Amino acid sequence: MREKLFYLKLIITCLILLASLQQISYSNQAVDQEALNFIMDSFMLTEEPQISIMSLTENISLIQFTFESSETILDIGNPITDHNMQGYLVIKNNFDKQKMEILEYGTGQTLPYSQEIIINEQLKNESLPGLRYFSPLESYWRLETTAEVIYLDGTTGDWLPSLNGFQPIADNSLLYSHLIDYQLLNSHYNANLIFDPYEDLSWLIADMEEDGLSMEGLLDNLNNHQKVLYIGRKYANTVHFAYSVVGYQQFENSIYIALYNQDLQNTRYILLDQLLKYGEFHLLQ
Repeated sequence: MREKLFYLKLIITCLILLASLQQISYSNQAVDQEALNFIMDSFMLTEEPQISIMSLTENISLIQFTFESSETILDIGNPITDHNMQGYLVIKNNFDKQKMEILEYGTGQTLPYSQEIIINEQLKNESLPGLRYFSPLESYWRLETTAEVIYLDGTTGDWLPSLNGFQPIADNSLLYSHLIDYQLLNSHYNANLIFDPYEDLSWLIADMEEDGLSMEGLLDNLNNHQKVLYIGRKYANTVHFAYSVVGYQQFENSIYIALYNQDLQNTRYILLDQLLKYGEFHLLQ
């Protein structure tokens, strides 16, 4: 009798586990399709790209995609003359509702969250621990060596100061509380707005917090082909940085601003609300 009860419990446990796996598989499939739809619409593709997915954290995933085009693509990011395009999305999975939230996306010659962005050749070939992702502007690898602990930025590969005890601005669950509406209302990109903000470092010492552009002013200036500088501070104000702003994509309930990285030749689209948590926008003088 006990043996029969044991096997009955075992069968019930296996059925519950199987049902759970089916639910997870279905949720992942739904997220994959949503991501594919977003890529197709936002990057104006006519054919499905090849995509791959990897986990950054328990509920945040990195989706990378490649696509071959018969024309040079100019309006989504970088001019890619060999007709090969690569891009990425970072999504937050909400398996309960079978929904996903777009945290950031972009295209370029060298993409963030890849060891290819690391300048140091020795570290580039090291087996790095998992990326610590807190937001589109705060992510890093933490590498322990016999001599020191090294922190490398996840989007630029830059060597960071010690982040021991670092606390991110806010919890991800608070940062990304909305679900995106995928209806693209307006898309603007202008490669002529690219410039190198590190040619003139006056923004490092200037106090410009009071005269940053409003959302309306930012979009108006971009639509009028005016060069805009984004200045930010991250990792508890220990790192100051700047990007040229080259466009935006506007959806029903959100706006993503396009930042261009001169060194890596990539364009990243990040929620305007998130960028304002770390910095401000200014007309280039």
